[in-house]
Amino acid sequence: MTIVSVSKVSIEFGGEALFSDVTFSLFDRDRLAIIGPNGSGKSTLLKIVAGLLEPDDGCVTSITGTRICYVPQQAAAIGALSIEECLRQQVEIPDSEPLPGELLRIAGQAGFSDLGAPVDSLSGGWLKRLSLVAAFSKPADVYLLDEPTNHLDVEGVWWLEDFIAGHSAAMVVCSHDRYFLQSVTTRTLEVNSIFPTGVFSTDGAYRQFLERRQIFLEAEEQRQSKLKNIVRRESEWAGRQPKARGTKARARLDAAEQLQQELQEVRGRLVVKESNIEFSGTGKKSRRLVEVERVSKSFGENTVLQDVSFVLTPGSKATLLGTNGSGKSTLLKLLHGSLEPDSGAVKKVQGLVISYFDQSRSLLDDSATLRRTFAPDSDSVLYNGNAVHISSWAQRFGFSYDDLDRPLSRFSGGEKARAYIGCLMLQAADVLLLDEPTNDLDIETLELLEMAIKASNKAFVIVSHDRFFLEEICTDYYAINSAGTLEKFGGVKQWERSRREKTTGSNVSKKIAEPQRPASVRKPGKLSYNEQREYRSIEKSIEKAEKRVAELEELLGTKAVTTDSDRLLAITADLSAAVTRVEELYTRWEELEQIKAGSS
Repeated sequence: MTIVSVSKVSIEFGGEALFSDVTFSLFDRDRLAIIGPNGSGKSTLLKIVAGLLEPDDGCVTSITGTRICYVPQQAAAIGALSIEECLRQQVEIPDSEPLPGELLRIAGQAGFSDLGAPVDSLSGGWLKRLSLVAAFSKPADVYLLDEPTNHLDVEGVWWLEDFIAGHSAAMVVCSHDRYFLQSVTTRTLEVNSIFPTGVFSTDGAYRQFLERRQIFLEAEEQRQSKLKNIVRRESEWAGRQPKARGTKARARLDAAEQLQQELQEVRGRLVVKESNIEFSGTGKKSRRLVEVERVSKSFGENTVLQDVSFVLTPGSKATLLGTNGSGKSTLLKLLHGSLEPDSGAVKKVQGLVISYFDQSRSLLDDSATLRRTFAPDSDSVLYNGNAVHISSWAQRFGFSYDDLDRPLSRFSGGEKARAYIGCLMLQAADVLLLDEPTNDLDIETLELLEMAIKASNKAFVIVSHDRFFLEEICTDYYAINSAGTLEKFGGVKQWERSRREKTTGSNVSKKIAEPQRPASVRKPGKLSYNEQREYRSIEKSIEKAEKRVAELEELLGTKAVTTDSDRLLAITADLSAAVTRVEELYTRWEELEQIKAGSS
């Protein structure tokens, strides 16, 4: 059922159309992704749907009584409040009333165990969780989420993915996190000037959207080629004829002029960016650039890293996985040399040059213009030994000539990130340490950065919450566990599964990081003796686990629990573990069924 209709919506800023004639519908329990380059109007479109901004043309209509909740990118400023006081303020609950059971349940699922803790003690990721808890505690039929995964660590994203999957409201998500979009959305709408109407929309998961988008763009390129041939033929005809005064000849000339204008319009839209940027190097030749040998680091009584060892070689693309505060940035600083280990050693080949992209983007001076940021004392930059004009260099990172003399303080977070990457690529280095390089980048720029890194033979160590980005480019996956030691995994998904098992305390299946038994231990398609016993009893185990989930869900609805915040938080945690247990049992059952089916 359609609950919200957006019909031919257009809006202009500064005399230029941001988008025009945007039309789409939201349905009951919808999961819609809105994507597009920075500045294309995604947030503006969300505000129009929310009723916070009036379009220049078109309209937004909804079924009478439809409740819409808009969650902006930036959380509102919060004073010296406790978590409970903040939630009361944002959800508008008087101090005289107890917190609703639904709010306490959502807060517990999000990981808030102490509602009396001060808000100013929370990290950026936990502040984001808090704003989402407050929003989801307000009854709504449609939630509009603008960059909901910003600053969340991987466990925060897991919580959000699970929450969205289990909620009955329609969700509209504006995000650059492609892995997140693949997990939670079933339709995608891209706002981008390369499309004839400014938008392109398809059903299906994000990867299906990419496939259909590519087919559409290829069709547009074929159309451009055909138009080019027609225009060439008509131009040749016009050049051979005397000045035509006949009606038919004049009509043909007018038609040729219209075709020429159409060709220019298609050409103007289909300016597809290609990666003509790469990371500069020093030409250092060595099979082992950096060797980390049993490095440990503590801060006071807190041991962050313990006996960490690994090697960086030319062309390796390593990522450091782990939750916020696990020591990823600390290890980057040890590699860079800006921090010294307590024990162990970081050995580097002589003359090695390391560049460090830190989260705070310390290379940037907000008071400087973009021109002086790229070239402090000239109108050209030195790139791979060649002089490149400053305007040409800026263009490679999506900046116009007019942007050159704007101070960085007037740029968005995404624009500053692109400027920082532009500076980084001017530095000749053998090893690049990238701490959250994807923050604030739009998908278009992320794809360019991916291509540049994949094409480089430099060594990279990357810390990022963008799982799609990491899966695309990385060759080595290291995770820092709670003990501060390093574990190696085959990919982000493998680490995530291992992490979830540890978090829930499940022992249904072995850690993925552990070596598997050789296939020769048993015949393919034949269950072992222990597996046969497991197979015979697994249906009863599933039945028992599902019964436990039902009991806990029923308990959550009782007044005795909803009025006792401590008990409610504890039962919510038990329910989460019980649901995970059911999912893992079903997964194991499928594995056993597949093995058994192989023998038939």
